[in-house]
Amino acid sequence: MRLLRQLFWIFTALGILLAVILIFSYDIIKIDWISFMEIQPSYRPMENPLPPPERSIPIEGPVAIPGMAAPATR
Repeated sequence: MRLLRQLFWIFTALGILLAVILIFSYDIIKIDWISFMEIQPSYRPMENPLPPPERSIPIEGPVAIPGMAAPATR
């Protein structure tokens, strides 16, 4: 009889714990977690692009550099 009573309370506690976990996991109760992505400033693509470093070649090639001709092909 005592064993059944202990098992009942163990399964009751586990059931309550499972119910609480399911409530939070299915967004019934929403908690706003701190996210560092929300704190930092966001920029749209190419909103404020940095100038290319000195003597660098853009991925478009040297044609995109003013005053330079296309590279010689072999």
